[in-house]
Amino acid sequence: LKPDGLFLNHGITSETGWQRTPLTHFMNRYIFPDGELARISTVIEAMENAGFETLDVECLRRHYALTLRKWIANLERHREQAIHHSSEVTYRLWRLYMTGCAYYFDEGDIGLHQVLVGHRHQVQPVPLCRDDIYTNHKERQGPTFLT
Repeated sequence: LKPDGLFLNHGITSETGWQRTPLTHFMNRYIFPDGELARISTVIEAMENAGFETLDVECLRRHYALTLRKWIANLERHREQAIHHSSEVTYRLWRLYMTGCAYYFDEGDIGLHQVLVGHRHQVQPVPLCRDDIYTNHKERQGPTFLT
């Protein structure tokens, strides 16, 4: 990472950390071999231990539940095409996986976090607050960046 570079980690997290359950067994066997979900605190701690400063953390859990539902609807709409390019088994596995994930995101059992980090002790080219990110640039006099 360049000295003034930024690193955005976009990842699924678990409130309890990785545990062996029937769900995780299913995921490891059929969807993500050797996959694990970490607690958001574990992710941030690892980044900080690697010499990064945490600049922003955002939870997108509720957004991802909605995204998954759109993906499921799209997959169902294109069922025949999906099966043609893979198989009935693959179609059913992914439909089941995404449906289960949407439920667990809704319940808060799993989350989706974006963590923005930069090198510690470096001036970072990021806005001072999120208002600068969300405000339409035409309405602003100019960005308020830390430079």
